[in-house]
Amino acid sequence: MSRNMKDSGISWIGQIPSDWDVKKLKYLSSMKSGDSITSDSIEETGDYPVFGGNGLRGYTNRYTHDGEFILIGRQGALCGNVRKVSGQFWPSEHAVVVYDGGKVNKGWYKYFLDNMNLNQYSTSAAQPGLSVDQIMNLFACVPPCDMQQAIANYLDSKTAAIDTLITDKQKLIGLLKDKRQAIINEAVTKGFNKSAKMKDSGVEWIGEMPEEWNVLTNRQLFVERNEKNSQEDVTLLSVTKYLGVILQSEAEDQNLATVAPSETLSGYKTVRKGDLVMNIMRAKDGSFGVSDYDGVISPAYCIYFARKKVNPEYLYYLFKTPMYIEIFKNYSTGIAEHRMRLYPDSFYKITAILPPITQQDAIVLYLNAETERINNVVLLLEKQIEKLKEYRQSIISEAVTGKVMIEDAQPNELPTSRRESVFRRLVLSAYILDNICDEPTAGRVKFEKLLYLSEHCAKLPLHSDFRRHAAGPYDPQALYSVDEQLKRNKWFIRNKDKKETRAYIRLEKSQGYRTYLDSNFTVEQKKHIDNLIEIFKGARTIQSEIVATLYGAWNDFLIEGTNPTDMQIVDEVLTNWHERKERIDRERWQAALNWMREKGIVPVGFGTSTKGGASSGD
Repeated sequence: MSRNMKDSGISWIGQIPSDWDVKKLKYLSSMKSGDSITSDSIEETGDYPVFGGNGLRGYTNRYTHDGEFILIGRQGALCGNVRKVSGQFWPSEHAVVVYDGGKVNKGWYKYFLDNMNLNQYSTSAAQPGLSVDQIMNLFACVPPCDMQQAIANYLDSKTAAIDTLITDKQKLIGLLKDKRQAIINEAVTKGFNKSAKMKDSGVEWIGEMPEEWNVLTNRQLFVERNEKNSQEDVTLLSVTKYLGVILQSEAEDQNLATVAPSETLSGYKTVRKGDLVMNIMRAKDGSFGVSDYDGVISPAYCIYFARKKVNPEYLYYLFKTPMYIEIFKNYSTGIAEHRMRLYPDSFYKITAILPPITQQDAIVLYLNAETERINNVVLLLEKQIEKLKEYRQSIISEAVTGKVMIEDAQPNELPTSRRESVFRRLVLSAYILDNICDEPTAGRVKFEKLLYLSEHCAKLPLHSDFRRHAAGPYDPQALYSVDEQLKRNKWFIRNKDKKETRAYIRLEKSQGYRTYLDSNFTVEQKKHIDNLIEIFKGARTIQSEIVATLYGAWNDFLIEGTNPTDMQIVDEVLTNWHERKERIDRERWQAALNWMREKGIVPVGFGTSTKGGASSGD
């Protein structure tokens, strides 16, 4: 459906629907800074939240506002951020309170203000800030009241779905980082040999360690390198918390540099490849690393080299464990926490657990590989989160500027291209086959039904087109594509032996899919898939056919807006699915429905109807 459009006169908005108005913000609302509050009046917990320029600052025992308001950050690094707040609260002088007087829909107004990127109007000063007068004189394109509500409802629904996906991926990143740390902790304190004899280390906070390992002080392991540089043509290095020792140029590019270089590098400390370089003021936070470069570093830092044959990377992993970070903190001294330093005399007193050098080398090789694998998955997830955030902002922008007709707009829950959907289906297929293909009951039909049930129970937006076939829901095009890609990637291949009941055979790279598993499925989605695999792993083909067919018929009713009775579901299967379904007794269909409920295999109306045409992305 086409709409009449007109020029808004606002360069960044362009064309808008002809029934929309263009007004300055001062004609839609008034704006005023919040009330001043001292930091002494703000606590970590309390009755009423306090909002400042960058969001929530803490809590206090009084409030100045009661109701639903839009707040704009007026001052601070995040000035221009927009949020809707309700209840009793205290906005500080660094937040702007929007009073709309019922002239506009708060939900729509919040989205529009957020889309304006108000931070661009901040003054360039040491403490960025916004001028309320300047904001009030900016223009807005204003839809009719009923359309404001429709836009707010639409965006509430779509952004909530995207926010859930982002949260799931962020949780997954947290779990992966926890897993990475657990792998490191186990390797550097216990080694690989689970059956190794253990002994008391003699150090309370270390506890037991393998019998052939030793405990040495850092004084026994390290010598401070205190060589002063006298040249200018040298490589300047920097120490960071998460990346260790990197080039100063890289630190500046990534905004990680903590010390500005002086005009001359003469007098800087010399660093050799393999040295442990430590920011003594931030050592308690993990700001140290092993250098891969020869170069120089700020004279405020400490450089240590090993006095005996050790692998410095092993000690780096050891010192990065939470246990040692806490020890570094305890051994740091100073008059205030933010000025506490880990001086060499204190560092030398700390004890380290040390396996034989061959085991050190093996541990380092293993941890380098494992951390790289996990880091790559985390990086992939972070990129996906950025794309989701970009997608979220794009649908807000299109909606509040009239570029999309809300009544017709039905964007996907995921900004997933067809190529991404096909690849996710491939990874899912490989995961299912990896778990069932060695079972004598792992035939082609069973695999098909597990793929269908996994997609729908885990609510995976794979955009498949399963239709009603004799053996249950079936998407021949998708399955043909899966077979070809499984073969091309050398993961699995169809079994051509007609005497063999197993439909697929493993190929030499059958575990290759695991690299992509964590980045394509959330913890919750994988839980649903694992549950189905566990239930159907040893089941006969007819059982998977019955369950998938009932699920499909039941799900179709829900997509159409009907909550069916068991009799309706069974009648639909026996009457409207396929004539072959009549070979199975009605009682068996009914018993299967009861069993599905017990196992939690209950549809919610997700996906495309097996009748074709109707669909739902919920």
